[in-house]
Amino acid sequence: MIATPFDASRRVFGGCDLSSTTDLSSFAMVQRRQDRGWNANWLYWIPEETLEAAERRDHVPYQQWREAGWLRTCHGRTIDHQQVRHDVLEQCVAWDIGQVGYDPWNTQWLQAQLEEEGIEAIKVSQGMSSLSEPSKHLQAAVAEGTFKHGRNPIARWMAENVEVYEDTNRNIRPVKPASNKRIDGIVAAVMAIAVAVLYPEEEATASQYDEPGGLWL
Repeated sequence: MIATPFDASRRVFGGCDLSSTTDLSSFAMVQRRQDRGWNANWLYWIPEETLEAAERRDHVPYQQWREAGWLRTCHGRTIDHQQVRHDVLEQCVAWDIGQVGYDPWNTQWLQAQLEEEGIEAIKVSQGMSSLSEPSKHLQAAVAEGTFKHGRNPIARWMAENVEVYEDTNRNIRPVKPASNKRIDGIVAAVMAIAVAVLYPEEEATASQYDEPGGLWL
């Protein structure tokens, strides 16, 4: 669902955190704001036949979110790659998204299909070297109230689940504290920001992203 308006004069970037089979999958779209923050929207998918079991397992209202338009379901018991591909490409066309970050561990199936459509798929590994800078961008925007997410309830739940791991060099990345605590949407947003900051004309100064802390929407 597009709940946060995008500025037609600014670029939109994508990030994928997609499961290969049954878990929740997420596609994030982010755009820089004039106040150095971010506009963010998401697509989420879950298999139809595992929806009720996932609701009991994760203790969140997946069925209510689906009915409200925040969550999409795939027919069957697994994530439908063709449906995800269609939905992602639809948003890329709608918002002129030319670059999408992906995790090489489980999203290579989408990479080739994006590139066939002229969309640059950019590998974003899940280590500190790739995730620390964009995590700090997101963290700072949340702290300053400039991360606009359209009151997306799934994103808010996932943000509450996130723990921030910090190494001895003050590099950070989001981590999941438990198996039933989903953070896919936050990781997807971090990956989208990782792509966005590759473009100097839209990159903010690094000095404002130095303070550690949590991620709360």
